[in-house]
Amino acid sequence: MKIGIVGSGTASAVSLLKIFEQLEKHQCKHVDVFCIYDPNIPITTVGESTSSLLPILLYNVANFSITEEMQHFDGTLRWGTRYYWKDANDTEFFVKNGIPGLHVNSEKFSRFVINRLDEIYENFSQIHGNVSSMTQDAYKVTAVIDDVEHKFDFLIDCRGNPTEEELNSGAYSFPQFETVNSVILYPDFKEYNEDITSAYVHEDGWMFGVPLTHRKAFGYLYNKNFTSHEEASEKFAKLKGIDTINLRRFSWRQYYKNTAMDGRIMSMGNRLQFFEPAQALPLHYYINLTMEFISRIINNNLDVHKMNIQLNFDHRKNIEGMQNLIALNYCGSCNIKSPFWEYATINSRKRLKNSQQFQQYLRDCEKSEKIEIYWWHNAQLMKEYIDGFGIKLDQLSQKQSAT
Repeated sequence: MKIGIVGSGTASAVSLLKIFEQLEKHQCKHVDVFCIYDPNIPITTVGESTSSLLPILLYNVANFSITEEMQHFDGTLRWGTRYYWKDANDTEFFVKNGIPGLHVNSEKFSRFVINRLDEIYENFSQIHGNVSSMTQDAYKVTAVIDDVEHKFDFLIDCRGNPTEEELNSGAYSFPQFETVNSVILYPDFKEYNEDITSAYVHEDGWMFGVPLTHRKAFGYLYNKNFTSHEEASEKFAKLKGIDTINLRRFSWRQYYKNTAMDGRIMSMGNRLQFFEPAQALPLHYYINLTMEFISRIINNNLDVHKMNIQLNFDHRKNIEGMQNLIALNYCGSCNIKSPFWEYATINSRKRLKNSQQFQQYLRDCEKSEKIEIYWWHNAQLMKEYIDGFGIKLDQLSQKQSAT
């Protein structure tokens, strides 16, 4: 069997790690894995926070030493996130991970993973070239790579953001409202010696801080419908005492693909969804989605139609959970009086009140008389978020709305 991963970014890297973990765990020798990418296409270089699942994957699959090899991708440990939220609710709080995740330089990380797998696994190969088309029938996927046809049993498509044409094709859906949808990136080239992700509240949204070995990546996040790029630049410059003229900035449209798997092609990474960069949620999802995908292949469950139904059913639940966790960040008490925060708070609370999934969660909490696990957030994490943001769960209940 041949499985191809198209792309060489962070989503590709974590998918490859999970595939090889499962193949090794089940001593599965009949699968060849290919990473297909054009080495001339640059990977976006950004500091990225990752799930606590990643260090374990790296150790199990790539013989990674966390004490000796972090320098390969400017890595630092991530024990959680500290929220500097005093302007919003007079608090500063820490949401801790029981197991550390990592902060990584996205470009160096994916290169490290791909090259390390190439050294270790005989059933792994790289195909360098540009994928111009992908077609499939009931048995195979055909990818045209630099005008040459290659056939695979399955493909995982991690080629990055879909085009506007693809977004408008009917294959994607869009949230009813967008929270932050723009960012200005600032690399501060000095050593911070931190092992946490930082999150700072401001009147236009929030700002992340991701510490790497020799710099800290800051991202000033805002909604372009409320704050112009010029206004955001001025405020960011004042906040950090910097010149923002030459800083990278971009906006995006929040979206998710209606189906994670279409026949024998599974979408991953920005191909699959993009909301906002909160809590390392996407990479956590990509790892788990890959596990669900590869486990069905390992267990010889090759009824592709059935696999599509199961994966896509779970995909819809996961997209719902991810959006609800993002909305929860905007549902606490907030002293900031700004158009963005009023908009984000009202619409986030409305979303959670209209979510059957979240309302069931509230009923579960009420029944057990304690904070419960939600999506892949354990009960302790949920409690720390809820207490830290100053969220009153009864105000998000449909029963409260009815009364």
